[in-house]
Amino acid sequence: MPLFRTDLPETALSAGPRKRALGRDGFLPLLASLFSRTQMSTPKHPQEIPALPPRHTEATPPSPQVGTFSEEQTLRIDRTLADFQRIHQQLSHFLQRPALKHFATLAGGDHFLRAELSTTSESSADGFVFDYIGRKMSFTRPFLWALSQARQRLGPAWEEFVRLFLLHEGYHIGQRLTGYSYRGIGRAGFVLEGIDYDADSFSVQACLEWRRDKEQGYLRDKGVMAVLAEILRTVLGGISAFDEFEGRFPLRELPERRLRRYLIWHLQHARADCAPRQLTLKEFGLGRRVIVEAPGIPLRMEERSGTLRSIALLSELSRASELEIAIYTNGRLFRSSAGQALEVLEALRENNLDRVKSGFFAMFFSMGALAPWLERPPTGHGTASAAAARSPAPKPPTPRAAAPAPAGVVSNATGGDGSTVSSVGIGQIVHMGGGRLNPTERTDE
Repeated sequence: MPLFRTDLPETALSAGPRKRALGRDGFLPLLASLFSRTQMSTPKHPQEIPALPPRHTEATPPSPQVGTFSEEQTLRIDRTLADFQRIHQQLSHFLQRPALKHFATLAGGDHFLRAELSTTSESSADGFVFDYIGRKMSFTRPFLWALSQARQRLGPAWEEFVRLFLLHEGYHIGQRLTGYSYRGIGRAGFVLEGIDYDADSFSVQACLEWRRDKEQGYLRDKGVMAVLAEILRTVLGGISAFDEFEGRFPLRELPERRLRRYLIWHLQHARADCAPRQLTLKEFGLGRRVIVEAPGIPLRMEERSGTLRSIALLSELSRASELEIAIYTNGRLFRSSAGQALEVLEALRENNLDRVKSGFFAMFFSMGALAPWLERPPTGHGTASAAAARSPAPKPPTPRAAAPAPAGVVSNATGGDGSTVSSVGIGQIVHMGGGRLNPTERTDE
């Protein structure tokens, strides 16, 4: 969403400035399947035995090709570029405020703030070239055309989608993932997923700062968590916009890396949507790394320009074996039941955001540490009398405390619906709030 697709193999393009590494997936798909990719073979690593035999596919050809645009399409492309330039200029002015110096630095400093945006006739597998040292970001016309199509699907959220995209790209400068360091990195898919999660997290937090400044009254009325949920919904809209553009829904299959990206941001969206308005961004913990997988889905292996990748067969969930959703975050492992996983994945397949959210809510009920605020006593005005509110409830019998798990030993607790919560014994209780904060998170809320 993206932004960047982890479902693609590494490519080696001609040396030059900032042709982003393929094989990455952020919350915007980057239209990877809309463009032909000049790719080289990369070393093959041992692969798991596929559920179905490998098959060879070629990269999807660009649609439409450069030079085939009608006059009306060309006007839409030019308007899209003008909007990109305007949004980038607004962001640059905003981030140059003294109070936002830290955000400006993380976004790439002057390399990002003073970059010029334009079109290019140069071939680019990702649809754009970011020469950050030369301070130039150039977009191909097919890329801008696809973004103009995304505008129709995202509606008013489209400008936020663009801000997320630009900020994500700027953050990669400080991460040292540039056109001068990307060659061969596509083989390190899990490393790229971690890089992109940090870039995604930063861009979301920066957009929250933008909304905090531009929509003070709205944010005051709705609360920080409600606005965060809206931004995360835009992240998901950005991921799915191009799948929808290509007519992929309902999703029959999806590269596993891309499925993980969907699941991570669906989880974070559900957490934000059920968070109390008084919760701070620090307590929410957006900057904490989250890993989500769905083992048990039928797979097949696909050869794409010399590299194998695993494809999740979402259309064959009925033959899934021991299906679950496994989550690791803040030092704890969470495992869903098969029924919970099936509900989430079926809804994701249909691109039903609200149903996916409800599926995660059911998981929170049995795995409270994923959304610990749901286990806290409610605050605020209720219907009970003041005297009743002051009267303490009868204390239940104190259960005998179980001995803590020895260090390094995994202990499991099974919920009534078959879900499992596991934690590594470290001689003390593991709290959700104890993770390291992302350096961009506000601590003054």
